[in-house]
Amino acid sequence: MPYTEEHLRTAQMNVAESEKRVSRLSDVVAHLKQHGQSTASAEAQLSQFHAMARAYRERREELEAILKQRKAR
Repeated sequence: MPYTEEHLRTAQMNVAESEKRVSRLSDVVAHLKQHGQSTASAEAQLSQFHAMARAYRERREELEAILKQRKAR
């Protein structure tokens, strides 16, 4: 399947959104800790969000490389 700049833009949006989720949930974890609340569930979810963000960044980098290689031809 030939990838396009649109695929790259979607990947970039996915990265941005996943990083926002990580940031927001990090704030929630900090708030819970500050108020002596349990953070186990939030921290488990945060770990999953970090993994998703990493996967989105890797996919974006893959698409960037593919499109860069295509332009170099």
